[in-house]
Amino acid sequence: MVYAVKVTPLRNYNILVEFNTGEIKIYNCYPLFSIPLYVKLINKDFFMNAHVDDTVLVCWDNATDIPPDELYNNSVDIVQHIE
Repeated sequence: MVYAVKVTPLRNYNILVEFNTGEIKIYNCYPLFSIPLYVKLINKDFFMNAHVDDTVLVCWDNATDIPPDELYNNSVDIVQHIE
């Protein structure tokens, strides 16, 4: 199972997610705002508190989270250049 190990919220309502596979991807949270559960993410201070909880969900509080398969399947790969 693929899951998040680290998340960094970005100011443009994207989150940078590192997965247990070593992949790093960007997920756009903006489309979630039309779903009532995620409306509170519009508050920038709340949004910037994204974290990975003990159950490996990216979450903001006990009721607002994004399942790992949603994050992984609907995010954009980041290409890393190591020199």
